[in-house]
Amino acid sequence: MIKIGVVGHGGRISGVIKDCLRKVEPDIRVAGIVDPDEAGARSRLAECDRKEVKFYPNLKEMMRKAKPDALAIGTRCGLHAPYAVQAAAYDLPLYLEKPVATSMDQAVSLEKAFEKSLCRVVVSASWRGSTLKKARSAVRSMCWP
Repeated sequence: MIKIGVVGHGGRISGVIKDCLRKVEPDIRVAGIVDPDEAGARSRLAECDRKEVKFYPNLKEMMRKAKPDALAIGTRCGLHAPYAVQAAAYDLPLYLEKPVATSMDQAVSLEKAFEKSLCRVVVSASWRGSTLKKARSAVRSMCWP
C-alpha cells in the first residue's frame, strides 16, 4: 500500500487520486491532508480513505505524523511553489499541479529547492489527448524508481 499525503484536497486533486492513481495502484490511501477546508476536503474523499485520514495544520506536521510515501500538491495556484519548496526537503515522489510557479521569484525558489533534492516530480498535464498507457506510465514513474 502506498500512503499519500495531500496538500490542498480540492476537486482536481481528489479526481486525480480517484480516477488516475487508483486505476494504476488500487491500494493507494490518503494518509494525511493539509487543507483549511476540512469539511470540503472530507466530502471529496473516497470511502476507503474516510476512516483513516488525518488532517494536519501544515506539511511539516503531516510528514512527521502521517509518514506518507508520496505527496500531491493541489492547492490554489499561488501556493503550489511554496509547498513544493517545502516538499523538496523530504525527497519523496511528488505530484504537483500546474502552474508550478506564478512569479519569477517562485520559479527561482523552486530551482534552488530542487537542485539537490532527490524528489521525483510529476507535473500535472492534460491527459485528454493522451492514452491511458501514457497516464499509467507517468503515475508509475512517480511512485516507483
